[in-house]
Amino acid sequence: MGWYFCSGFKIEVMENRGTILWADDEIDYLKSHILYLQDKGYNVLSANSGEDAYDIFIKENIDLILLDEMMTGMDGIETLKKIKKVQPEIPIIMITKNEEEWLMEEAIASQISNYLIKPVNPTQIFIACKNILEKVEIQSEHIAKDFLSKYQSFNQKSEDAKSLQDWFEIYNDLCEWIVKFDKVDDVNLSNLLDEQFQDTDKKFNQFFITEYKNLLSDNKTKQMFTPYTLKNNLIDDLKNGNKGVLIIMDCLRADQWKLMSRSLFSDYKIDTKYQSSIIPSTTFYSRNSIFSGLFPLELYNHNEGLYNEMIKIESNYNKFEHDLLREQLSRNNLDHISNNYVKVSSYEYGKMLTKNINNFKNIDLLCIVVNFIDILAHSRSESGVLKEVLTDEASYRDIIYSWIENSWFREVLNEIKKWQRKIVITSDHGSVMAKKPIRLKAYKDVSPGVRYKIGKNIKVKDKYALRMENPESYMLPIIENNEDYLIACDNNYFVFPNNYNQFVKRYNNTFQHGGISMNELIVPVATLNPK
Repeated sequence: MGWYFCSGFKIEVMENRGTILWADDEIDYLKSHILYLQDKGYNVLSANSGEDAYDIFIKENIDLILLDEMMTGMDGIETLKKIKKVQPEIPIIMITKNEEEWLMEEAIASQISNYLIKPVNPTQIFIACKNILEKVEIQSEHIAKDFLSKYQSFNQKSEDAKSLQDWFEIYNDLCEWIVKFDKVDDVNLSNLLDEQFQDTDKKFNQFFITEYKNLLSDNKTKQMFTPYTLKNNLIDDLKNGNKGVLIIMDCLRADQWKLMSRSLFSDYKIDTKYQSSIIPSTTFYSRNSIFSGLFPLELYNHNEGLYNEMIKIESNYNKFEHDLLREQLSRNNLDHISNNYVKVSSYEYGKMLTKNINNFKNIDLLCIVVNFIDILAHSRSESGVLKEVLTDEASYRDIIYSWIENSWFREVLNEIKKWQRKIVITSDHGSVMAKKPIRLKAYKDVSPGVRYKIGKNIKVKDKYALRMENPESYMLPIIENNEDYLIACDNNYFVFPNNYNQFVKRYNNTFQHGGISMNELIVPVATLNPK
């Protein structure tokens, strides 16, 4: 409703809430319903046959169609199908006296938005129309109002955070808002949420830098990190004779998982908790820790030869994950159980796994590593086309959601569901959008990552990164004397002064990992049990 001022008079003007086409061969008996909708601000066009309805639909700009099923001539179902061929996304409400199940199924198969049984009253029609035409706007207003009402209390919550669990809960809440705000078309509110996230992330950085060594030295909080993935989620089940599946989705973040999991709720009971990756938050360190059940220093001390073999060349970084898994099972007195390891790094291998997945049905522990999200993140920095498609965090989430809906991975999950066993889905680390280039000086043999560096005589201002002067206190091995670990904070990334502009052009606004941020370190651990 709006107001219009003319010559000193204030005239009430009803805003047009949308144009509705109502087709019914007894349309003359529905005048009171039409007047009610018009009083509510809708523009209503009427037709007394399917043929007339189709002609009006072609000529006019229609937002919603109310369609009677039992009309003479072209009936409602036929009209529905004809209209959908022209505009598949047009919302249609089917109205009928017929309650037979076959008709409902055919209408639903033709993608109707709602189904109403006659007689219908004006209020019922109004609510159905409002729900379709204004649902997004109503939801957006509610989300915005809810967010603003909790804004101050949320800021206080991040100020008061004292434990890693506190940060898990804060990050979970933020990710909920982020996913909800994908539906809100309000730049100012989105900017407010983004500012709140960045401010909260800085506080998390301060907490993590200050407390990380203490968290690792405490036997209880130590178990909140990725090396305890199997121990916390599957070891007891395996000891009790139950089978399980561990799926590690490389580079999966909590906000992405929240959207992905919506696709799975119809098939699974899902319980999502969180754990922390270790630093550097990279595949080499964190995923090897998941399979070994050991922090990097423990793995080095346990098997120095294997560790040195792993770091010899990049292709060896995660080459021995199945060996590490078998060793962890042995340390937990589970040598006797059958286990298998599958890594999927391409679409072709994914389709092959779909065909062969039931070959693993009798395996006690099946571990699957899925590299799609990590490959997508790295490919974006190399591909101009992907940069056009993945313009921001929301588009990244949408692509991943579309993938889980339509990919080989969903087919594999559908088959595993039939096995009736526990599935654990987690990640080794997440990613952050790199936005602030930081100049760094170091010897040439420094490691290549842009969010972390390992090498000698690395020079950078301390406010931009965590310098690990005693790596062993961070549960990291010293491979060479005087070697430093440097971990980027916030959304910083390291570049050398030489070819500075070239590197900034390549890496700015790309998804990276290895540093300290909530998006990189706090990863979901979801337990899925088939319904």
